[in-house]
Amino acid sequence: MSKSKKVFLVIGIIFIFLLVFITSSIYFFTKDLFDYSKYNAVNIKTKTDYSWKTVNYIDNININQSKVVFYWSDENNIKYACEKDSNHNINEKVFNIKQSHCYVILPRKTMNINAYQSSINLIAPKENINLVLEQVSLNIAQNNNPYKYTIIKKESNVEDLISKDSSVLIKLNLTQSQVKEYEY
Repeated sequence: MSKSKKVFLVIGIIFIFLLVFITSSIYFFTKDLFDYSKYNAVNIKTKTDYSWKTVNYIDNININQSKVVFYWSDENNIKYACEKDSNHNINEKVFNIKQSHCYVILPRKTMNINAYQSSINLIAPKENINLVLEQVSLNIAQNNNPYKYTIIKKESNVEDLISKDSSVLIKLNLTQSQVKEYEY
């Protein structure tokens, strides 16, 4: 084998190794911290290191450039834990989350969620939910529960969601968003 072929072979092997390394690194750093669907409103509190807070009388949640995981409980208030305590506030029955990573436990009442440029995970919703999403990645962990979906979409992609007869309605108004079933 000539010297130039050996050089190209070595360069090719190094290139393939770097490509595999970069791809693996991207996957590792972009995947979820843990499988959110294996937890519920009771045991998620033990999995997170953030301090949990309680708020009452919230009807709407606004999310901006954040990653939020929602669970449901039978309690009448919202419990939440966020990575950055300074990036959320409550104004006139609206819970605002901005540039943070949060876990939120919702009560058994219909909630309205507006989100922009965010990543949202709904883990086994137990109550109706209205979502208005723009440039959002939404993952729904159905956990073998049937859901009825009504979807209005503009330049959006909805994958693997089948609407079934259910008492829980998930209304989606999507703009440039992606919705799919949650996978770890």
